[in-house]
Amino acid sequence: MNPLLTAAELANDLRLHAETIRQWHRAGRIKAELLVGRSPRFDLAAVRKQLIKASEAAAKRRFSGLVPTL
Repeated sequence: MNPLLTAAELANDLRLHAETIRQWHRAGRIKAELLVGRSPRFDLAAVRKQLIKASEAAAKRRFSGLVPTL
């Protein structure tokens, strides 16, 4: 099992600001593996998978497969 990271540690690994991680967690974009008190702990590999899945879903919504002709 991978070590669980704090929001700050995860942000460092993903090269993001810690507040971005906290906002994504509150919005449900990423899920914590464990809560220690009120502090979430994250699995880096699981978060990366969640972000890839969300990115792929967003790409599908943006491109419907129809290309307009002029």
